[in-house]
Amino acid sequence: MKKIAVSLLALGVVCIGVLCSAPAQAQATRTWVSGVGNDADPCSRTAPCKTFAGAISKTAAQGQINVLDPGAYGALTITKSITVDASGNFAGVLSTLGSSGIIVNALSTDIVVLRGLTIDGASSGGIGIRILAAGIVHIENCVVHNFAQKGIDAQPTTGLFLFIKDTVIRDNQNTTNGGGIFIVPGVGGSVRASLTNVISERNLFGLRTGNNTEVVARNSSFTGSLSSGTVGSGIGVNAVGSSNAQINLEGCIVSNNTSHGVQASGTNTFVRLSTTMVTNNNGTGIFPTASGQVHTFGNNRVVGNGTNGTFSAGSPSES
Repeated sequence: MKKIAVSLLALGVVCIGVLCSAPAQAQATRTWVSGVGNDADPCSRTAPCKTFAGAISKTAAQGQINVLDPGAYGALTITKSITVDASGNFAGVLSTLGSSGIIVNALSTDIVVLRGLTIDGASSGGIGIRILAAGIVHIENCVVHNFAQKGIDAQPTTGLFLFIKDTVIRDNQNTTNGGGIFIVPGVGGSVRASLTNVISERNLFGLRTGNNTEVVARNSSFTGSLSSGTVGSGIGVNAVGSSNAQINLEGCIVSNNTSHGVQASGTNTFVRLSTTMVTNNNGTGIFPTASGQVHTFGNNRVVGNGTNGTFSAGSPSES
């Protein structure tokens, strides 16, 4: 009996040690949020959290946060591979007083998916979606609006693949820092971006890229950009830089901007147009400056601008 008691005591000590070393709460691969949830809950389907910030700490890397019902779920900083999916529900992210709605600052191998979100800056928020680092970022079926600075701002210092699809970026029009889509990598960074069915309207500019960027936009529009006197404001599409800044437009509309329609500024900046309409811009429709180049495949429509401008030498003639 004494040997059995000693053995049971030893087993109890081992079990206690195991329990003490286990995490207080394991992360789940799928979590949920609800407008009537509680961040103290485990974020399960039946006990959801109330905010994205509460759910992400309980979601494993490569996991998914799902939205159960319409609600406002707060700002979020993402530091790992994750999907935030609000498909079929209204999921608001309200960001005010200079703060960003969503910040992505993950590893260069991480994949981040943002789907079905409405991100509102209430005219005082800083940046809608700010991308500092990640391997791949997908932005799908989102609305980003009313920010004092940029709607989407990507300035990574490593390589980034950015995919924006079926998304509206509008009314981000602060007179000095506003803008629609801003893709300007930092030192050592590069971005390859694909924009499909994207609407950028009534921002300080529609789309602006910097060095080491390769952007393809399909079936998208860049309209109503507002001029404030700040350099680069009021332009629909603008490639700026001194090293490999490229924008390719296929089946797009660039119109009603208060300054220029399409501009390439600086050495080794290129914009290429195919089946694209550039019209009703107050300034110059096609405007290559300095050593920048704007090329055509000869199948565009450039009409009704303050000055239509001319494509760079070597381009086919327009019909």
